[in-house]
Amino acid sequence: MKSALKYYTWFSKNTEKIAIAIILIVAALLRLWRLWDVPFMHDEFSALFRVGYESFTQLIREGVTPDAHPAGTQILLHYWVAIFGNEEFWLKLPFAVMGIGSVWLVYQVGKKLFHETAGLISASLIATMQYFVFYSQLARPYSSGLFFVLLAVYFGIKVIQGKTRTISIASFGFAFSLVLASMMHYFAMMVAGFIFISFFFLAKPDKRKRIIFIGLFSIILYLPNIGILLNQISVGGIGDWLGRPSPDFVSQFLVYAFHFSFLYIFSILIVFALAFKYKKNNRFTRFSFSIHLFLWFALSLGIGWAYSLLRTPVIQFSTLYFSFPFLIIGLSGLTRPLKPILNLMIVSVLVFFGSFTLVSDRQHYIMMYEQGYDQIALKFQQNQTNFKDDITQAAVGGSVRMLDFYQQRQQNSGVFLFSKNNSLTDFSALVDTCQSQYFAIGWTDYSPFNWVETVRSKYPKVIEQQNWFNSGYYLFEREEVESLVPFNDARYLVKESNRGGIHSFTEKDEYGLLWETLCDSSILKDDGIIVAGYRILALGEINDLSVVLEIKESGSSVPLIWRSGTLDGRNIKAGETIIMIVVHHLDAGPSIPLNSKLRTYVWNKGKMPFIVTDRWLYIKKHDPQLFGLFGRLK
Repeated sequence: MKSALKYYTWFSKNTEKIAIAIILIVAALLRLWRLWDVPFMHDEFSALFRVGYESFTQLIREGVTPDAHPAGTQILLHYWVAIFGNEEFWLKLPFAVMGIGSVWLVYQVGKKLFHETAGLISASLIATMQYFVFYSQLARPYSSGLFFVLLAVYFGIKVIQGKTRTISIASFGFAFSLVLASMMHYFAMMVAGFIFISFFFLAKPDKRKRIIFIGLFSIILYLPNIGILLNQISVGGIGDWLGRPSPDFVSQFLVYAFHFSFLYIFSILIVFALAFKYKKNNRFTRFSFSIHLFLWFALSLGIGWAYSLLRTPVIQFSTLYFSFPFLIIGLSGLTRPLKPILNLMIVSVLVFFGSFTLVSDRQHYIMMYEQGYDQIALKFQQNQTNFKDDITQAAVGGSVRMLDFYQQRQQNSGVFLFSKNNSLTDFSALVDTCQSQYFAIGWTDYSPFNWVETVRSKYPKVIEQQNWFNSGYYLFEREEVESLVPFNDARYLVKESNRGGIHSFTEKDEYGLLWETLCDSSILKDDGIIVAGYRILALGEINDLSVVLEIKESGSSVPLIWRSGTLDGRNIKAGETIIMIVVHHLDAGPSIPLNSKLRTYVWNKGKMPFIVTDRWLYIKKHDPQLFGLFGRLK
């Protein structure tokens, strides 16, 4: 009896320690689980290939300045790779550890600004949300940037709440954390600026001089980075691949952050509903803290949105990574302090449903651990075993070097590698001259589907297809097949063939062979890609010819979407046959208004004679796996 009472007394006294221990253990498991099996992604390759320079000056000039990020993460990777090499586990480990550390800091910030319940609720969410788990498993500046942003808040609280009137360790911690956050990511730098301004106003008048000193000291520490900052600002953005934010950007982000799960959202709402009540004491002070935290998120979102509309697109889910935790902490701060046993119950509920939906609904440990670069290499290795020399294999992606990383690890030989930014000319020539019975193609970084369709036009039998996040793989056979569909998940809208010719073009014909239909009846909600192809027999030399795919709104003379397939600089001689392809990705384009028309035709810009012997147009369904790390899977 005494033993049971002893354990009960210990449990009662340590309930909150048990709660935060559960959160940290779960956070560690979710981030470190088979970390060695998490393959590198495009952005990680980009950083990995910018290390190993002979001098620090060369690192800054060639490894940092051409990028769109500050120097901090690249410097860390440069020296980390020199010590531990480029294995996935070791390269990702410091970022995973900082992700775990961020969970503890969220707890501390919530507890110090509000109360224990606020800290535990916030930490439970940050520990299990895919948004934070995902970026903690990337060797990129997100996890490190958030860690130092939170560390700055932690030290800032110590500065304004401390009793000492002199410069303290917390003051230097505050300054160094502000600088290190600014060296990781420019959105982290912006949030660090908001933090400094807020703490200046939150501090009592007798401590504001110290805050000013900390700010000046931080600027002095940051001065060596000014040249990099000005150079990257002059560039203006991160490239032309990112579109302007859509009107529903915020709602898309929020449903993604909460796992697209009604169950998870409902469990969170229940927790907040039960705990959402103020005690009268310190009400204004706590609410003022929440207002500051809300402003950090709102300003980060608003400035990023405005910059994206007025200058160049920069805002995406990842740029809210440094401010979103403060929205969560601010909302958690509106709850009332609960008894320790209730805190433990709340933690158990949030951690359970967060982890369950992460694994089940979001399939994180499938989506994250099976990705294009490594899976394509594994498929190619299997094909070499199964088909020996009777298969040709090619991959297209962000760069040849990225594609080659896992090909070398699997010791694959004879694989043709292409950058997605290259012309299709060389690849088409490879397919045209290929004599093997089988052809396998893998693609990454959302390479245009033209590459796949080029293979299918010569190898019509589809043996296997599989998609991963932002990547895919197809295995084709040369055998001629009579099929009602080009792929199992596709359907023909047009399929015509006549060796004598479907349509003849002369020197007088600039446009022809128009086919059109209403989008409302032809394009379905879950469609992903429209593919149009033409087989053309040249009657004379052809050097300027396009096949067009467009979508036009009703009553508009200007197409909403216009795509063309060209000769890519090739000169086609009389008697030669070519296949021309044009593709539009519905799952990456604008929404289509009602009564719009889908149209395809030939544009004979050079006014040369030729015959179209085959024409086809099909629509392939969207596979949720392609955007599964950020989009809805079910």
